[in-house]
Amino acid sequence: MKESSRMIFRYALGSTFMVALAMGYGWELSFLLPILGLDFLSAGKDKPSLKEAITSITIISMASIIGLLFSYLFLQTPIIHILLTFLLLFFLFYTNSSFISPMVKTWLIIAVMLIPNVALLSIDLAETIAGGLMMNMVLALLVVWFIFTIIPKRATKQNSAAIAVQKQETPKEVRFKFAITNTLVIMPVYLLFYYYELSSYLLVLIFIALLSMQPAFAKNFKGGFAMILGNLIGGLLSVLVYEMLTVVPTFGFLIVVVLIAGLFLGSRAFSDRKTAKLYAMGFSTFLLIICSVTGSGTLDAGTKLWSRILQIMLAVTYVVVAFGIINKFRESR
Repeated sequence: MKESSRMIFRYALGSTFMVALAMGYGWELSFLLPILGLDFLSAGKDKPSLKEAITSITIISMASIIGLLFSYLFLQTPIIHILLTFLLLFFLFYTNSSFISPMVKTWLIIAVMLIPNVALLSIDLAETIAGGLMMNMVLALLVVWFIFTIIPKRATKQNSAAIAVQKQETPKEVRFKFAITNTLVIMPVYLLFYYYELSSYLLVLIFIALLSMQPAFAKNFKGGFAMILGNLIGGLLSVLVYEMLTVVPTFGFLIVVVLIAGLFLGSRAFSDRKTAKLYAMGFSTFLLIICSVTGSGTLDAGTKLWSRILQIMLAVTYVVVAFGIINKFRESR
């Protein structure tokens, strides 16, 4: 079997296993497991070593503890809380990828922003959320190890070259610009959620954090339109699958549909097509929506489906417009 086919099968099978775990057991933030775990199965990725796994779990645990400390100590002193959050986000965006991987950065950013906002509603719920994030990391690593065990990766010269490129240091000027831009994009939304306690719309905050780590699409409005289109594909696919689930509302059918979607979209995401990244983006959005809706266990799942799609499209539109304005401002100077 070619390595490209192996990647597709790992991508589809891994995401299906994570959906099965998330929907089968349903802990707090379980719907994030498949989305955050997909990065481990991206093109060119290797099976995480034990050292990398321990490091990742430790970093996420520390981020959850920091989020809780912010909640305990600074939540009632807005100025200090906002300044510390601003500095911490800037630091996370600034750090080089050879020091903290983009995937771990994403988990850290979500933890730092999500936990204090949940604590505004309930400190007990914030503690549960922190535990859920750590559980997501552990389960994602276990699934990835299992998938790489049954579908091992073949060593190639291209893989070695890709690893060498990943270890290169990004220039400080580039990282500083990246950190300033992303922090400026995220902070207004964070302030809005903090001051108005918009806990029921946390999916917007989560998705903006996810999108902030892939701003390449938002370098200009044309790229931003591609980002909107990719997420729209995922939203429309989630509507189709949800309608199918209303006809065959079984756990097994959901798993089969996710596997088929993973194989179909994965074959396109790992292709040489210009639209490859759109399919990867669409699959992530599909998993986020369908898992958050079907895992809610409520009778108004249909209403929540459209609410989730609206929230995600709102987040995508904001990110595209925000990056577009900042980039236009830079060009004018």
